[in-house]
Amino acid sequence: MAIDAVEKTRGQAEAATPQERLSFGELRKRYAAVRNHVRRALFGVTDPEQKKLKRNAAFIAADSLKQETDPIIEEYKKDPLTGLNTLRTFEEILKVEARISREKKGNLKLIFTDLDGFKSVNDMFGHESGNEVLAQIGKVIGASIRPTDIAGRYGGDEFVLLLPDTTDEGAKLVIERIVEGIRKIPFSKRLSNRGLKLGMSAGIKDVDLINPQATLKQADREMYEQKKERKKAING
Repeated sequence: MAIDAVEKTRGQAEAATPQERLSFGELRKRYAAVRNHVRRALFGVTDPEQKKLKRNAAFIAADSLKQETDPIIEEYKKDPLTGLNTLRTFEEILKVEARISREKKGNLKLIFTDLDGFKSVNDMFGHESGNEVLAQIGKVIGASIRPTDIAGRYGGDEFVLLLPDTTDEGAKLVIERIVEGIRKIPFSKRLSNRGLKLGMSAGIKDVDLINPQATLKQADREMYEQKKERKKAING
């Protein structure tokens, strides 16, 4: 395992997808830790043969640690129910994308969504069915966005999307695709047979490229207001 093999230029990192950029950052941290581990193992060793043995032992230990931690990192990055990014991962990517958009003088759209009618699924069919619906909607969202877009589960039946270099109209098209996909999932028909509807409310905001985290909090509050007032909501 050569440490130099993971060194990439900044341009290469920024040309990658957001998920790859995040993985790249994690990889650099991991190999920096490995480098420090090797240096500590070799500290004070002057005999060339002993130094070689200790170096090999250090790298073997590092490889073993990598194999153990890789599944944990993947679990931490993805929501196990929907397959989308966890909120923590989404927030990390949000910071990276905001910096890139700021440097490129580009724009970044944030969509905050909340399902309509989801409580009826839990009440009428149980939480297991509710989880099935969330899993299906995770697939719908994943199929409705570009490779450069990011989707995450904010919590419960709330989702967040990040769209680089996108207009308001482009963001609305994404929402329309998701709503159309929701109409086609099996539970939508089952609810329809009972006079109910599964849909989605969504709000679009421009990300504050200086303080992107504030945008997420504002979008959260705005969504709750939209749910209360039913104004400016986009419904399926």
